[in-house]
Amino acid sequence: MDGAVPVPRRSRPRDGAWSGRPTLHASLGPRGHDDVRAMDFLVELLLQFVFEVLFEVLAELLLDLGVRGVARVLRSPLGRYATAALVGFGAGAWWGDYLSTAGRGHRPRLFWVSLALGTAFGVLAFARRRREGLRGSEPASRWERAFVPWTWPTFRLIGFAVLNFAIAAGIAVGFSPPVPG
Repeated sequence: MDGAVPVPRRSRPRDGAWSGRPTLHASLGPRGHDDVRAMDFLVELLLQFVFEVLFEVLAELLLDLGVRGVARVLRSPLGRYATAALVGFGAGAWWGDYLSTAGRGHRPRLFWVSLALGTAFGVLAFARRRREGLRGSEPASRWERAFVPWTWPTFRLIGFAVLNFAIAAGIAVGFSPPVPG
């Protein structure tokens, strides 16, 4: 067999028992210049490994810096309001554009609901601020603080009003009624 290397391979004879005798594969013959392909493979593997590690380290660093930056922004009430306004405006603009392409001829109901909620919570925040300052009205249970608006502190009421006004503004910008014709 011209320099072929016997490779141990288990073969299964007809009786179902496994034998451990080596068999020769026809694909294994003298290899010639296959070491160039092997070297190409190793270099490619090494480069992929280096790039993968670099990418993961840089991505992890950027993610860490991004999370720290977001945390710093969200610590202050102004940062939370700005983030809520940006997210609300983006969602409202997307919804307005979606309804424009859906062929609705009237201003979306969410625009009016957002304006009403923004106005109501803005008035409630203003009244709470004049009456009690920036703290919550009364000690409330955990569930009341989460879901009952009149127990919310003034900052949370302001944030809710800002979010709803931003949604309404986004809808106003994103929505364009279809042109009749």
